[in-house]
Amino acid sequence: FVAAIEMIDVAIIGAGSAGLVAARHLISAGLRPVLFEAAKTIGGAWTPSSAVLQTPSPGNKQNDDDQPASKMWSGMRTNLSKYTCQFTDFPWPEGTSTFPTVEEMHDYLQSYSDTFLQDDPSSCEFLMQCRVTNVEQLQSCNTAASAALGPDSEEANYKVEWLDIDTQTTHCRDFGGVVIASGFFHTPCMPSFLNDHTNSNNDESSGKTTPQIIHSSQYRTHNHFKDKNVAVVGGSFSSLEIAADVSKSAARVVSIVPSIPWVIPRWIYKFHPLLSPESVGSTKTITILPSDLALYQRTQPFQGEVTELTPEICQERHLYVQSLVGRKQRSSPLGEPTNWNEPTIIAISDEYV
Repeated sequence: FVAAIEMIDVAIIGAGSAGLVAARHLISAGLRPVLFEAAKTIGGAWTPSSAVLQTPSPGNKQNDDDQPASKMWSGMRTNLSKYTCQFTDFPWPEGTSTFPTVEEMHDYLQSYSDTFLQDDPSSCEFLMQCRVTNVEQLQSCNTAASAALGPDSEEANYKVEWLDIDTQTTHCRDFGGVVIASGFFHTPCMPSFLNDHTNSNNDESSGKTTPQIIHSSQYRTHNHFKDKNVAVVGGSFSSLEIAADVSKSAARVVSIVPSIPWVIPRWIYKFHPLLSPESVGSTKTITILPSDLALYQRTQPFQGEVTELTPEICQERHLYVQSLVGRKQRSSPLGEPTNWNEPTIIAISDEYV
């Protein structure tokens, strides 16, 4: 007689890249993951706009907060190449763009899920269009869960509550553990003094128009800003890419940055001396690399982690990044960073400078 072993359920909040990888390894450890995802499909931040909930079901009243939203705009691509933006044991299919689109990223994650996470209730479960509203640690101890989850799991028993967005019904269930994989792009960060101005309201009686203010995660296409004056606040990846994109339709774009970053294109041209002296008419050869392959490489064995960026180290890094950017940024309205004693700030954009 062989006693049946009870499968331990572990809740995973979020079915993006982190949630999918966590689920795969939980299965390998003999546990049963249950993935909660507010959108209609997996993908997390890489969920395309066509996969999010657009309107509530007939007869249901929903708050805007119940609606998961895609955070990607039309035409957006990764700023890392497919050579580093991938799982080590799951290569991209042939023909994938060097810098994948939102749709290619989503398809890649869907293929990963289809390969390793079959939606079989006996080993893995997906609860789509379900938003977790509360997680509570219980005092009761599940002996089977404690044995599987480790010596510190006497209280590793959790109650998870969630809302089914489609039916607007609430549910709860106990789990042996919980993995939070909702990501750090879940909640937009807006200055508090803008809370009263985040929607465009036209007061026809007074003739006044409140400017439209949105977060970068709400940006979809430059067509929404045709012939408008647009200010883009921020000096990192999204702000610079959006500033370049919205300029295709806007009457005028003003980019407001807290400090000047180095703006690196996705492709880096590197010049090298020719190895063969027989070559005639040229003394250099050109290597074209994705920017991440140009940045993420070591020229010498690792000698230990640098825990303090001295002015000298900062200056060396500024000089190296300047060699990658070339003269284009220096002659642009943005200009180059002036304080080389501070750490480098880097953004990636092909069209901003």
